[in-house]
Amino acid sequence: MAATSRTLSIDALLATTMDYYRPTMEDVIHQANPFMYWITQGDKKKKQDGGANILIPVMYAKNSTIRSYSGYDVIDVTPQDGMTVAIYPWRQVAGSISISRIEERKNSGKSQVISLLKSKIQQAENSMKEDINRQLFLDGTGNGGLDIFGLNLLVEDGASWLSNVAGIDRTVETWWRNNWLSMTGLSFATNGLNYMRTMYNNVSKGNVHPDLIITGQTVFEYYEKVLAANERFIDTRTGDAGFQNLLFKASVIMYDSYCPTQTMFFLTSDFIDWYVDTETDFITTPFVRPANQDAKVAQILVYGNVCFSNCARQGRIGLIDTA
Repeated sequence: MAATSRTLSIDALLATTMDYYRPTMEDVIHQANPFMYWITQGDKKKKQDGGANILIPVMYAKNSTIRSYSGYDVIDVTPQDGMTVAIYPWRQVAGSISISRIEERKNSGKSQVISLLKSKIQQAENSMKEDINRQLFLDGTGNGGLDIFGLNLLVEDGASWLSNVAGIDRTVETWWRNNWLSMTGLSFATNGLNYMRTMYNNVSKGNVHPDLIITGQTVFEYYEKVLAANERFIDTRTGDAGFQNLLFKASVIMYDSYCPTQTMFFLTSDFIDWYVDTETDFITTPFVRPANQDAKVAQILVYGNVCFSNCARQGRIGLIDTA
């Protein structure tokens, strides 16, 4: 039996409304937390058209043939290595929006259907941004190793080092380690700024400096407390996005409730990207009716991962345990 015009009109309304809200949903998810907002701005967001993995070239040694010469001197043509590839797997995040037939009937007017769908989209937005935000600070091992690579993996607590970070063994390859300092037992009021200066300088090279320091609320307040009133400069770009922030040198400092406690991450955006699949960047699928349910379901899908190309330009101060 052919579908009724009523069914067709509802399906078209659902599809049109979802298409209308999709860009807004993507923006809301990105702007929901400082780290996600930061890595999706400008050229930090990269798109890749499929592939088994995301392959990031990394350089770990200089070209040893470079030297001065005169006239007919022999020029060194020794083949150079010093390059390898970091292998980042695709990570998939999904959510769904369901509308039962009884909900359709109870909200049968056009404006009522749109209002119902808008509420369900907002529910999905809030849930998805919360879970992505949570994953961004973890180590990627959650949900059976299916989570996004987070800062707890990529910028490690240097008390020990992992044997596999994007396919490279940090226990052997020291050039693939991040910088690490511990403040255990030390007062932040007395020692905090000194440790921050040291980490900032350790992470910096030439004119490349960390441009985001992210921490939890407690440590953020430690930092705020040690500043004189006239030193509490803020970054207007992130402030305009609704994030509370301060500055340390040229770095924006923000806090996030999911950041590991007692921790400050020093991040350099030149070597950090958010890769997404060109055809799966917070897409919404058409509404379909499952065979065993009196409902219609659409899915929200994203394939991506956080990718570092230079871990030595990232830093972490840990065990910040006293004000």
